[in-house]
Amino acid sequence: MKGRRFFTPKTFWLDLSKSEEQLLAAMHPKARYNIRLAEKHGVKIEEDNSDAAFEQFWKLTDQTSKRQGFYAHDKKYLELMWSVLRQGYGGQGPIAHLFVARYEGEILAAWIIFKYDGKIYYPYGSSSETHREVMAPSLMLWETARWGKSQGCKIYDLWGVEEGKGFTDFKLKFGPKTVEFVGTYDLIINPPLYWMFRITEWIRWQILGRARHTRAI
Repeated sequence: MKGRRFFTPKTFWLDLSKSEEQLLAAMHPKARYNIRLAEKHGVKIEEDNSDAAFEQFWKLTDQTSKRQGFYAHDKKYLELMWSVLRQGYGGQGPIAHLFVARYEGEILAAWIIFKYDGKIYYPYGSSSETHREVMAPSLMLWETARWGKSQGCKIYDLWGVEEGKGFTDFKLKFGPKTVEFVGTYDLIINPPLYWMFRITEWIRWQILGRARHTRAI
C-alpha cells in the first residue's frame, strides 16, 4: 500500500561540476542581480560553527516559522541533530556546517548545510525580517554553492520542491534541475495496528497544523 509521504518526492539539484560562469549563466537574471546587490551592500557569508551562531540560527528559525506559518523542529531536536552531525561519520569529517550572512554586524540569515559523500544539502535555513532589501539569502545560496565546489562536491541538493511555495520559487531562480524520486510504500503485517497508527498519525499532524496556524497569527 502507498505509504504516507514524509518528504516531498521532488528536489532541486545544482550541478557543481559546472564552472562558476556556467552556474551564473543558468540562473534567472533576478538571481544574478540579487547576488550582486548583496555583494554591493557588503553582506558577508562565512562558516561559523560556534555556540553563539547556533543560538542565533535557532532564534531566526523560530522567528521564520512564526512569520511564515510552517512547522519547525523544536530547539531540543535541532540541538541534538547539530551535536551528532558535527561529529562526522565514516572518516569524512563533520557532516553539518553552519553558515551565516552578516550585514553591519547583524546576522540576517543562518543556514545549516550537510556535506556527505560528494554532495552538499540545504535542509535548514532561516532569515531575519530586517534588511530584506540587501538580499542576504541570495548571496548565501551562491556562496554555499561555491563552498561546495571548493570541497570537491558535485551536487548541491536544495532539499525539497513544493509547487506554489515561496521557497520553491526562490530556489528555482538559481537554475537547478528537478529530480523526482520513487514514492514510499508500506508492507502491512498487522492491519489493525497499522490503521491505528495511520489514524494516530493523522490526528498528530492535524494538531501540529493547528498549532502552526495559531503561532502564525
